[in-house]
Amino acid sequence: MKQVSRIPKFHVSKKGFTLVELIATMVLIGILAVSVAPKFFGPSSYNAYALRAELISYLRNIQLRAMNNTDKCFRFSATSQGYQTLIADRNSNGVCVSNSYSNFFPLSSWPKDVEVTSHLYLPPTTLLFDFSTNGGLVRSNIYNDKITITIRAGDTVKIEILKAGYIHGI
Repeated sequence: MKQVSRIPKFHVSKKGFTLVELIATMVLIGILAVSVAPKFFGPSSYNAYALRAELISYLRNIQLRAMNNTDKCFRFSATSQGYQTLIADRNSNGVCVSNSYSNFFPLSSWPKDVEVTSHLYLPPTTLLFDFSTNGGLVRSNIYNDKITITIRAGDTVKIEILKAGYIHGI
């Protein structure tokens, strides 16, 4: 006769992960967290591209206003605080009355964690340029062929304004 044991037998289960697999997974997650976390908490490259698109649109708007209002002068002004459009009357010779510029659009502040510079402008000075009635840049002894504006926030992007009036991102 066979005797039945009342002590249950435990079966070793082969389900689950080994300690080596768990540690390797934790190391990989740690490496990913260290390399990806700055993208979430630092300045986003999206800010640079969004500001570039906004400024190109803004500059083209000023350019169109200058072409449609031949009795007025439109000036782009950028400082370390932000950017705005200034407007002045033209005299009978078609020359801008330089001491009569006033605000046309209010000052728009730069986004947080964004640095904007130009080869003509380093904060805290002011970058100023006018558009002519044909849409080009008004000739000045400050720049020759173009104006380049650099935007840094995560990535570095640029806006180039050629003397003929072509405005584009590079």
